[in-house]
Amino acid sequence: KQWYQRRVAITAGINSRLESTSSFYPEACMLAARKVAAASGDARRALDVCRHAIEIADSEGSDFVTSSHISKSVTDLYQCTKSKAVINGTLLERMLLKSLLAVFRRQGVEEAVLNEVYETFSSLCKFQGTLK
Repeated sequence: KQWYQRRVAITAGINSRLESTSSFYPEACMLAARKVAAASGDARRALDVCRHAIEIADSEGSDFVTSSHISKSVTDLYQCTKSKAVINGTLLERMLLKSLLAVFRRQGVEEAVLNEVYETFSSLCKFQGTLK
């Protein structure tokens, strides 16, 4: 129910901001609202998705923003940033992220004491032979 309420609020926000333009298909607005409501629920993020979708449509020479532009925008703004950070990280940065995730899973919450992360990180490094 909360997801639906966020989607309705985000849709209203997008429509009020984009009412002066006719370059958005209605399905594209709905898709942007559904995707952002499911991911974060942040209306500002929904407007970022729409702005980036307009840039994508312009780069393709399209006069209208379609659902495919929204999907590409969501992929660019949500998934790629996180993936790039992990993929482009150094070995020790990736191991630190693994350690943090291990502590989160072990405790069952996404909060961690730095000492526990450090101990897990040290054990992981020793196990993989990174630190002697």
